[in-house]
Amino acid sequence: MRDVKPLFLLLLLHRVTNGQDNGKWSSTTSTEISTVVGCKVEIEWVNAGPVDEFTIYKKQEHILSFHSGVSDNLIGNERLMINQQKRRNGELITVTINDVEIGDSGIYTCKLLPSNHSKNVTLTVTDLKWKTGKEIKAVNPWTPVQLSWEYKDSSGTAMVTAVRRKPGNSDWAEILARWEKGSVVQVHDLLRSRLEVDNFMTTAAGNKRTSIVLKDVTREDLSYQYRLLLEFGKCQKYSEPIDLIPEQCEAAPECSMTVRNVLIILVVLLLLAVISLIIFSYILRRRFIDDAANTERNRYASNRDIALSSRQVTPLVPEPLLDSENGNSASTSTRNGTIGENETVEKSKSSNYESSS
Repeated sequence: MRDVKPLFLLLLLHRVTNGQDNGKWSSTTSTEISTVVGCKVEIEWVNAGPVDEFTIYKKQEHILSFHSGVSDNLIGNERLMINQQKRRNGELITVTINDVEIGDSGIYTCKLLPSNHSKNVTLTVTDLKWKTGKEIKAVNPWTPVQLSWEYKDSSGTAMVTAVRRKPGNSDWAEILARWEKGSVVQVHDLLRSRLEVDNFMTTAAGNKRTSIVLKDVTREDLSYQYRLLLEFGKCQKYSEPIDLIPEQCEAAPECSMTVRNVLIILVVLLLLAVISLIIFSYILRRRFIDDAANTERNRYASNRDIALSSRQVTPLVPEPLLDSENGNSASTSTRNGTIGENETVEKSKSSNYESSS
């Protein structure tokens, strides 16, 4: 009897202790959860003590039970699953709802047995509606472009992220900007200087509008698709993609020449035209100078020839000894003529002298 009494007291103390720990709920679990239609949501409770049996209620309706590792779906809903795991801080009880619907909204209660300690979690399910669909934007390279997404979400608890990827990749890992509770919390480091990111806007219809401005769009930017990602816990919802194409190539997407390339080509052609004009002007100038020099040279030579001809004395050319017609000596004729002239002069002088006497 002396050995049985201490053992009985020990068992009683252990049960009282278990009963006390069994009622200590962890404050780390959320009491309000928001999600959207189509997501998978997990409702969690954490209790400090060991849990062997519990039940789950929704709006006072008994929907799930768990006892000694065996779960029972009391309403036959295949979208509902229950699980229990041991953690360092106690027992983790999880109710998973796949592909949630609006009707899944409500208050979920976890009641521990036999202590009847309970804790409530409120689930709110809203219908997310995208107001913007798939879009193709024609953009002039090196000009800004605004990317906007509009949607209706009553929960207001989503983590919002603008992402991009190249077509063919399955991972939208490149984050451009991120918003939390309507405020900007992250901007792409490498694109920070080319990104303008604003806080959320609410339209007149009550929709939410998120936009970014990508300045100086490059050819690399045109090779991406852009989307908006909404995260509701572990649930992700993507918008339809936005594709960018060069405005000059809208009718022919295979066109790859950008405005920048065209400008470069035009500048090169202009430089070549200027260089050609300079060379042509130089050739014409040299030809004009050469022509003027030749004209001056010819004029100088002509003037020199005229001057030389005016100063030249005609030389005495001896007459031929024989006349071609009469065969007489030219020198004899000349000499006889001279003698006759002298005799005539002398006779004239004698006559004048006699008459004067």
